[in-house]
Amino acid sequence: AITAGGLFVANMRRHVFHGTVVRFNKAKSLEILKDALLGVGADGKIAFVDNISNVAALKSRYGFGDSAMTKLSKFQFMMPGLIDCHAHAPQYCNCGLGTDRELLQWLTTYTFPEERKFADIEYARKIYDRVVRRFLKNGTTTVSYFATIHVEASLALAHLCAQYGQRAFVGKVNMDRNAPDFYVEKTDESLADTERFIRDIQ
Repeated sequence: AITAGGLFVANMRRHVFHGTVVRFNKAKSLEILKDALLGVGADGKIAFVDNISNVAALKSRYGFGDSAMTKLSKFQFMMPGLIDCHAHAPQYCNCGLGTDRELLQWLTTYTFPEERKFADIEYARKIYDRVVRRFLKNGTTTVSYFATIHVEASLALAHLCAQYGQRAFVGKVNMDRNAPDFYVEKTDESLADTERFIRDIQ
């Protein structure tokens, strides 16, 4: 599904969008294509980007009809997905909190107590589900996520990314020092958990 300014399409595969496309061309110059058609193939990948004036030829070539087309409003446009290279997924609940604290105070007061909760796999799934869906809703289709020290929760985040079709690097956090006693690992256990995390992801 895709949501953008109120647009909802239950199945994007074999679908065509009509509207404005904003992209960078091969010369790395910004292009704004008005009255464009963007076609998504059965594999979920972009099959073509063309002008509406060529719709008859495109229908013939790709075998779609008017029922497979969605017209965007004048306030909507399509663009490549955004990429976030550094996101702490378990800190989602802390957005906007503790702006009066220095980093170490912020970690101790807000972050470590929140991340501790991710030992509860049901809590982790609930929060990570919101995280992935919010990133996608905001147009971020690729993310490098930091999870927590908890293996099951970290795996849950990876599975949710796959479930929702978000490209992601997911990392289990390793912490055997410089943290409260309730949020620290033994080094050998941290290594073993990390190896298990890698095996399960593969």
